[in-house]
Amino acid sequence: MVSEDKVSKKYTVLVVDDEPENVKFLQRTLRKNYNVVGKYSPFEALEYLKETYDDVALIISDQRMPDMTGTEFMAKSIESHPYTVKVLLTGYTDIEAMIDAINRCELFYYVNKPWDPSQVHEVAEKAIERYELNLLKNYYYFTHHKQKNKE
Repeated sequence: MVSEDKVSKKYTVLVVDDEPENVKFLQRTLRKNYNVVGKYSPFEALEYLKETYDDVALIISDQRMPDMTGTEFMAKSIESHPYTVKVLLTGYTDIEAMIDAINRCELFYYVNKPWDPSQVHEVAEKAIERYELNLLKNYYYFTHHKQKNKE
């Protein structure tokens, strides 16, 4: 018999940062447990989200990037991926950005740089749990209302 762990789906994590070394670090850190896609600009990431048929469970984005902030990017990502969980990375303590991210893009977690691999794993694990909960709530909502409408 095949164990449940070996059959389980590897969730997709989208990492967005204009600094390639940060993207590569996160890819190395998370690749064992997740399918990690790295993009070096929010525009590339939005194009990926628009074109992909895969569910993206988690977006991890830097806040300060040229041309578009992480908050702006994540707010735009809601259009195509409303159930995706969002984590914001920053090297700066910017309370305004954090409040904006929570209000505009349903931010799940805010991580200050530098971070260590165990912190990244812990945040990713909690975020995936939230994603699964989002899917279950969505499934329940639609099946419940579908049943209710039949009555």
